[in-house]
Amino acid sequence: MQKITDTIYLVPGKRNGTFPYCHCLYIKDDVCGLIDSAAGKDYLKPVLGRVDVLINSHFHPDHVRGNGLFPKAHIRCHADDTPALESYEEMLRYTGYDRFTPEQIAKFMPIINHRPSRVDSTFTDGEILDFGRTKLRVIHVPGHTPGHCCFYEEKTGLMFGADIDLSSFGPWYAHELSDLEAFEKSLQKVIDINPHIFVSGHEDGYIRKGVVNRLKDYAQVFTARENMILKELKAPQTLEDLAAKQLIYPRHPEPEFFFYYFEWQMIKKHLEKMAADNKIITEKGKYLAANA
Repeated sequence: MQKITDTIYLVPGKRNGTFPYCHCLYIKDDVCGLIDSAAGKDYLKPVLGRVDVLINSHFHPDHVRGNGLFPKAHIRCHADDTPALESYEEMLRYTGYDRFTPEQIAKFMPIINHRPSRVDSTFTDGEILDFGRTKLRVIHVPGHTPGHCCFYEEKTGLMFGADIDLSSFGPWYAHELSDLEAFEKSLQKVIDINPHIFVSGHEDGYIRKGVVNRLKDYAQVFTARENMILKELKAPQTLEDLAAKQLIYPRHPEPEFFFYYFEWQMIKKHLEKMAADNKIITEKGKYLAANA
């Protein structure tokens, strides 16, 4: 573990916190807390049996799959993500995986490895999580998932960003209930808080310099993707045409249909937003840039 403040420690995830793992945050205080649980069993050894409250930032398996390692902990999650954390069927609905056949699901579910978890209580935006000397404010930042949350310590300016992860890939909104516009607003909400220390759920786990600039660069990925799609729409294209071009994911590894689905969902959300902003026109299932 890496000490960040007197009471807060980074628990680095296996493989630098890349999927299916994540970085976690441990609070060693009067009440001992852990935010997210998918660092990997060996990486969590220092805190096993030492967690009173387990906070899940959202329902994705690369953040919650270790919940079962903490049977005595009180598990909390935002109410908007609780159904998908507790239920396999609700997870399928939230993600849109219910559109796939059982045979297709069998091909990618080992990758996802969703493990339903109980949730003992929920929290709301602005709620203060009191661990003793450490007090974290819940920052509800939907978009990645409906109930995705960050956690902020006012005293030190530390933000745990979870999947506002400042990764090289950029924002991810490829599930049925992901929301591009909500994600953009959520990023601005975090920027306006002006955190001084940022702990990401993936890749660069502990960021101490230029946090707001990193957040702004991350937000620019939305615009870059929109411009990339608009460039393709100088000639009429269907959503399926665009998804096949692999604009978001340069590679579609096996199972290819699964990653095509992520591509399809993200481009779909951009098209819906651009249509609402009158940047594209739609005719007979095809899209064209308004200034083409």
